[in-house]
Order: sequence, then structure tokens, then C-alpha cells
Amino acid sequence: MLEVLREDMGLTGTKHGCELGECGTCAVLVDGAPVLSCLMLGVEAVDTEVITVEGMTQNGKSHALQNAFADLGAAQCGYCIPGILLTAKALWTQIPFRPETRSVKPCREIFAAAPATRRFCKPSSWPRKKMRREEENFSVIGKPLRKIDAMAKCAGETVFADDLNLPRMTYAKLLRSPHPHARVLSIDAARALKLDGVFAVITGQDLPEKFGIMPSTQDEETLAVDKVRYAGDPVAAVVAATESLAEKALGYIDVEYEVLKPILTIEEALASTEESERIHTWNRQANIQKAVSFEFGDIEGGFARSDHVFEGTFFYQGNTHLPMEQYCAVGFYGPDDKLTVWSSTQTPHYLHRALAKVLKLPASRIRVVATPVGGGFGGKSDPFSHEIAVAKLSIITRRPVKITLTREESFYVHRGRHPVKMFAKTGVKSDGTIQAMQYKTFSTAAATAAMDWRPSITPAHCRRSLTKCRLTSLKACGFLPTSRPAGPNAVTVRRSRALLRRFNSMKSPKSSASIPSICASSNW
Repeated sequence: MLEVLREDMGLTGTKHGCELGECGTCAVLVDGAPVLSCLMLGVEAVDTEVITVEGMTQNGKSHALQNAFADLGAAQCGYCIPGILLTAKALWTQIPFRPETRSVKPCREIFAAAPATRRFCKPSSWPRKKMRREEENFSVIGKPLRKIDAMAKCAGETVFADDLNLPRMTYAKLLRSPHPHARVLSIDAARALKLDGVFAVITGQDLPEKFGIMPSTQDEETLAVDKVRYAGDPVAAVVAATESLAEKALGYIDVEYEVLKPILTIEEALASTEESERIHTWNRQANIQKAVSFEFGDIEGGFARSDHVFEGTFFYQGNTHLPMEQYCAVGFYGPDDKLTVWSSTQTPHYLHRALAKVLKLPASRIRVVATPVGGGFGGKSDPFSHEIAVAKLSIITRRPVKITLTREESFYVHRGRHPVKMFAKTGVKSDGTIQAMQYKTFSTAAATAAMDWRPSITPAHCRRSLTKCRLTSLKACGFLPTSRPAGPNAVTVRRSRALLRRFNSMKSPKSSASIPSICASSNW
């Protein structure tokens, strides 16, 4: 039913999220009860009343819940809000509750049924924080004003990337490698191109130019040219009249691989010696992409003066963002020979630069529109393969091309927090004064370098976190070993290559947490 609502009826307020009935962004009301539309067939809704978020506005008047959400800043990014609003509306019907009342009992019942609505159920008429005397006569400062886009989000009118529907729209899909490390020997798309409704297929040979954020490490490929470096690495892209046809066409593309040994751990990356084990031939040493170190003070003397010496090894597994909105991009190469790309991106300037470089187009002929982002947390801070692929396919077909990644694909391409292994040795006096410290950290780079100054982050923050400890000597070094990821369940995955910044923080909780842990684990 989700597809019927969005594609056939144009009710895009109902959002496409997890595809598994887990997230609730696709929630609608069927005969007054919340239902996940991604798990319900359209024919099952025959002879029922289906209400989407658009239906909450009656006779041009917004529902009281929509006003309350807008007043209280509960709209946030807006992607989940339609489902939350409809669920709250169902509770509203079951438990009569009006914003003008201050009855506590109904709120308690609502909180018990849906704890996530706790902050949203507070009526907009309730008093807010007390203003300072000098603010009382101001018209803006200190006043509870709505965000300018709040009501659009609460009404389901905010247009996210996947909500775009241009005339003559076509749909793209990426064929991804099942192998974590392999040479691409051949790609034959002849069978796919024979399917009625398939317009084009491109491979890495069509986009050989490499790109990347840092000028010194331009090692990313839109589609693998001669080697795949992680399970899920795209090798081909197809565009067709419908999304289902594009997905079907992927099965008609024949790819021949020579499977190579995968490198799945930091230790394996450091021990790599054979040329075939290298992810990139330009690595300075084996699969070490970069090494950074600094030292000050008398390290040996500091340990000699110490009353206690503690050593510890710490490992932090990689983790990832999980925005409800999946990655999506739309490309259109217009009749004026100018390219427009709409994308759920947090860094349109990076994408603009990558498009110009890979497509070899003047930057003045490229426009990047950053659509409202349905959650990113820094995970949409890079240019991605699918964004460049839709641009190229649109140039070929001269039609708009949209690609929306599945939830599984989102885990393949995301830029999350990388796994880090740290060795720390600390010497302290009995009064707690730190005399010396040796610190070594290995941060996985995964398949490509991205921002290659990451190794300097942990040693630098190690020093910063100790600035109030009267540290007299420090020796710290950081290594960025490149390991070949093997998909979302592997020890090291592509998402682990991103910066800590992409969790909206340039702090280093890993290095900061390891230092006090050394003493704590020794019961000192």
C-alpha cells in the first residue's frame, strides 16, 4: 500500500523507511487504527478508510496535534513526524484530550502507550520558561516562535529527495559486488539491454575518473574499474522505465570476478605483504594508508620517575548512523546542457566538486540542490557513487533519473565511526600526577581514504584530554591501515572509514575514555 499511496496517488507525506515494518515512518490510519503501509497490500485496503498525514488537515484547518508539534519544535527533520502524528491521533481518539486543558491523567495514559510522545503531548498553551524583564517588550528575542518549516513538516508537505517526481522520470539501480576483494575481469550487459524498458547500462569504464574529499587521496571510484574493494562495491548501474524493471535488469548483467584474499581485520591489514593483498597500490607501506606521530619530553625518564605504570589495550568497534531517510538522488541533464542533481546530502559543495571532476563538466553547468535531509548526523557528508551515477545516466538518456538506496544498501555506503584499536602505557606518581605516556592507535580506513588526516585526530585529542593533568612527556602515533570490508556483518566494514566528525563531533571519545580506564582497570 505504501507504493500505491506514494507513487500512484502522490501522497508523499507517508515515508519510505526501513522496508521491514520496524521504523514506523510509513504509518497510516486504517479505520482509525495505525497500520504500517509497507506491510499491507493495497487490495487489503478495499472498503476501508485510509487516512494519511495529508488527511489530518480538514477544511483548511490543521489538526490541534499538528499545531502542538509545530509550536513545541517537535517537527525536527520532519521525516518521521507523519507516522508519529497519525499514531498520536489514534491515541487522541481513544483518550479525549484537548490542548486547552491541563489534565495530567490523560497525559499519563498517552505516555504509557507511546513514551516517545512524552514531550509532544504538552499543550502549546502551557507556560514556557520565564522571560527576563528586559525581554518582555521584545517582539522576537525570548519569544516562542515556530520554525518557518514546522507546519510543512507536520502536514507532510516537505519535499524530500525521494518525494520528487519529475516528468518522464526513470529509475536507476546499482549492481554490487558479492565479494569483499576481487578483480573485475569482464562485465557483459548485453542481456540487460535487450529488456524492453531498459535504457542504458554503465560500468566503471564509463566513469574512470577517481574522486575524493581530500586532494591528496583521490581514490574513490563511482563504479569499480578493475577491482572491487568491499562487499557491496558497485560495478554497474542500470536505468529503466520503472524501479522494479531496473532491479530485474541487474540479474541480466554478467560479471566475471577473480576472487582475491580479503583483509578483514587491523592485524591482517598490517601483516599484508603480497602485492595481490594490497587494496591500493599507492599505499606507502603494505595496507597502511597513513601514519602520524609526535613526541615531546623525556619518555624513558618519565616512566623511571613514576610510582605506578599501567598498560592497556582497547578496541572500539565501528558503528553507524541510522537516519530514517534512505539515501536518494535525482539527476536531470536538461535541454540547456546543464546538470541539476537533487540529493539528500549534507555537503552539496563536496558533491558539486566531485561531479565536475568525474563527469568532466564545467562547474558552472552543474547545480546541486540539497533537499531537506531526513536525518544525517554527518553520515551524508560525502559525495556518493549513486549521486554521480544518476548524473551520468541522465546525461546519456536526457531524462530525469532517480535512485533510492534500500536500507541494506544504506549500510554498505554509509560513513560511520571507524573501529579503533589503541595501546596505552601511562606512568603516574602516587599523587596522581601523570609523568609519561606512550600511545599507539590503529584506525581502520576501509576501502578508500576519504579524509586522510584521521590518524592525527586520536593522538591530538589524547594530548588535549591530558592538558589539565600536568603531562610532562608524551609519545603518540596513529596509523590508518586499509582493510577490505566484507559487508555489514564483517569485523571491518566500509562505514568504519569515516571521521568522528560525522557523528556531529570532532571530539575523540575513544582516546579520552581509554586514559581513565587504564587506572580504573588496575583498581588504582
